[in-house]
Amino acid sequence: MALKSVTGGARYYDLINDMQNYLTKTENRDGALTKYAQTYVNTALNQYAGMNNKILTDDLGLEWFMYVGSNKETSREWCKEMAKKKYIHKSEFETVLYGDVNGHQCAIYESTGLPYGMFDDTTVDNLQVNCGGWNCGHKLIPVSNVAVPQKIRDNFEENATFAGQKIDETQRMTKTVKEYKNGGKIDIYQTVDKNVSDYQKVYDCCNYFAKQGEKTVITPRIHYKDPLYAIVYKSLIDTKYYRKCPDFTVGNKFYEYEGFDVNKNPNPIRTFKNMISRGLSQSNCIIIGDCGIGRSWAQRYIYDRAINGVDIQEVWILELTGDLTRLF
Repeated sequence: MALKSVTGGARYYDLINDMQNYLTKTENRDGALTKYAQTYVNTALNQYAGMNNKILTDDLGLEWFMYVGSNKETSREWCKEMAKKKYIHKSEFETVLYGDVNGHQCAIYESTGLPYGMFDDTTVDNLQVNCGGWNCGHKLIPVSNVAVPQKIRDNFEENATFAGQKIDETQRMTKTVKEYKNGGKIDIYQTVDKNVSDYQKVYDCCNYFAKQGEKTVITPRIHYKDPLYAIVYKSLIDTKYYRKCPDFTVGNKFYEYEGFDVNKNPNPIRTFKNMISRGLSQSNCIIIGDCGIGRSWAQRYIYDRAINGVDIQEVWILELTGDLTRLF
């Protein structure tokens, strides 16, 4: 505002008036100071309530929580997904903290590694206090087991027993669905869901590499407590991608494909950035759909991120022809 006024030749008195109107409350709107004050006060009060809930939780030894509070137009993706899930067991805190809510991966802010809006110091221990971050009106309220619907408890207990189950040999078998004379091929785990929206795109990516003589494997989406996870995603254990399920492998590298909804007439730049962010939360080797982004701009964007410390190994674009173009 100040720069615009000075370069526009505004008078000092007018600049003071404009700045005062911007900062202070008027009849028609809240000023910037009022908005920031409201944000800090609301956040502090919500954290205070969260701290009291945590003390109650620790005293009573409760393990189940309800994510309560009304969603607004400005509610963040993570809060909406948590409100939809509603009942959360304390053992799920580490999973939801990194944006994986009931199998839905929320967008991750690159500089924090957490869902957008969260405080950068949010951990499993203080998630109940911080919830969704700045100005978040939701709360994680501790509840007794009997308050949780039986079906939800049964599903949770069933998933929790995965680690003690014996793996069915047929479950972890793969079958070859495409083979080339140069040795390239596409294998697929029997448990892969071929009805998901991006399956064909993932197949197309694998087919591109297989034509080059590479051995590719399409991998399943499974819970990290499933003993099959330790077999399929063994190399991800003890890395930042542990509990993630990238889409496929080429040799010993995991790749993630990220697409977009073509029916929403997407803004190319915003769509590109979102795909990059989502993809890098799953793997440092990613392939994204062709959203019409300029290749030179896209390469500069990726190089800037890499120079600033973002872990990026490979970035490709899946062309409409089914071929892949490497950007990085």
